[in-house]
Amino acid sequence: MKHRFIVGIVLSLILMTAAFAVSYKVSERSRGYVGPVTLSLKNGTLNYLSIHTSGWTLLNLTCNGRGELFVKDQINNRTVFRRMVIAHASLVVELPHEGTYAVFTNGSMFCSGYSYGIYPTTKVQTVLWLSMGILSLVLAALLWRWWR
Repeated sequence: MKHRFIVGIVLSLILMTAAFAVSYKVSERSRGYVGPVTLSLKNGTLNYLSIHTSGWTLLNLTCNGRGELFVKDQINNRTVFRRMVIAHASLVVELPHEGTYAVFTNGSMFCSGYSYGIYPTTKVQTVLWLSMGILSLVLAALLWRWWR
């Protein structure tokens, strides 16, 4: 009875980890759309576009207007992209890891965009495959002990 419970827990952990790996595989082919939105700084109020991603992605932004465009990682409080826009710009921005990003400007712009797909970072891939390997070995050892 005790072995069945432990085998059940280890098997569910393996299936859960495999589900994460499959979900990244499925999201590689999906596109995510953001906007359109007006970005501006008026009367001390900042309008911005918030983007959340669960992995590394490329964001294709199209902006019309005037000012400097910023993409800021809100978790690390670091600017990952900065570009001056005069009239029109079509930009590809790399969002290097999972997290929440803010797109804003010091002028006035109208922006929209889409992401090409979401890819797990190397760190996430390492954790996924390592945990699946360790859990599979534990499950094999438990099953071997149980049937012996």
